[in-house]
Amino acid sequence: MKNTTNALKREFKRLFRSMDFVSRHPALNRRGKEGERLAEVYQQFGQLGEFLALQCPHRSGWRRAREGKLACKVCGLLRGVHEQWLLLPRQGRKVIGWKAVPNSKETFANKKATTVVHDTIQFHGATVTADVHNSYRSKLFRRSKLDIAVAAERIVRVERTGSNAPSAGAKCGCG
Repeated sequence: MKNTTNALKREFKRLFRSMDFVSRHPALNRRGKEGERLAEVYQQFGQLGEFLALQCPHRSGWRRAREGKLACKVCGLLRGVHEQWLLLPRQGRKVIGWKAVPNSKETFANKKATTVVHDTIQFHGATVTADVHNSYRSKLFRRSKLDIAVAAERIVRVERTGSNAPSAGAKCGCG
């Protein structure tokens, strides 16, 4: 229990340090892709903070906050307050991202230009990889001068990780 609390404290410190760095970056004040990426990273840091707060058992005690309310010493959650502002709900289904699908009828010159989403998330011992592309031309056979049109695709892979993951081809029984 003590190690878990110390690990959470360490993770919160790292998270807040990273959020401070991103929030003060000069690219956020300018228009452009870099500013948009940093704003998205900041949002993801916020979701990570909420996820860490959901993991906190609040056993380290409470400190006095503003207006006499009590806040957890580790995560800062106010005691006795049901917070509705969470990006991830406490109970029920949690949704991260959106269902990305190919979004163009055009056939592009290469695979890199067609990427809609290529993202990975690790969550509770599983790795989820989403890969979405529009159609593109490929030289599948390098010696041939023919271009092959590869159809638009949406691939989502889920893999179990950890020491108790079944070997390749084995059934995990997790439905």
